[in-house]
Amino acid sequence: NCDHAPLKLDFDKDDLRTAGMADYDKYKLVTACFHGTASDRLIKKEYLAYRAYQLFTPTSFRVRLLTITYRDANGQHAARKATAFLIENSRELANRLGVIRVENPIGLPAKAYNPTAEATHALFQYLIGNTDWSNTLALNMKTLKQPDGSLLPVGYDFDFSGWVNTAYSRPRHQLGQRFIGQRVYLGFHQHDDVLTATADKFLAQKDAVRKLIDETPLARADRRYLLKY
Repeated sequence: NCDHAPLKLDFDKDDLRTAGMADYDKYKLVTACFHGTASDRLIKKEYLAYRAYQLFTPTSFRVRLLTITYRDANGQHAARKATAFLIENSRELANRLGVIRVENPIGLPAKAYNPTAEATHALFQYLIGNTDWSNTLALNMKTLKQPDGSLLPVGYDFDFSGWVNTAYSRPRHQLGQRFIGQRVYLGFHQHDDVLTATADKFLAQKDAVRKLIDETPLARADRRYLLKY
């Protein structure tokens, strides 16, 4: 569907140590699906979704916005610049939070997850109108285990959300979703007290989310869209 594949940066651990850096060596580089300013706008909106996620929970990937320059090694095409962003290494995320990664989390039951963490993840996905994820299938999420044994879900890959609203995304009709951006709650059943407390935390961040949108270098039309959405 895209002009070129996503990229991953793979550094040499010895080089990182020599430079006095931590040896987190692999980073996903989220790049534009196609060439042009429209694609750059989509990248910025997805980057902003990660930034918004951080307002609700530290159990989320950190990101860094970049300008990447593509140069043709054969010299047949002119160099071009595009917007991209780096995603925190999952091992770095786990170490930052003092937890461990779960390597094969498919099919884990609701009771295995920390209720507040699970509700926070699911409600954020609902907020941005994303249905391209699954707890049961461990689709587009990492699973972390706390010292007490409870699990923490961490979402990523938000380009099929209504927040980003890409032209190549498709609704998941099997969930009853008729159009991209139609919100469908996909979280586990949680006690009302958990959901109410989580929703209150989201409402308390309303102004912070609006400020984040206003202060990000987006096209005016994109800011208006996100604020309305």
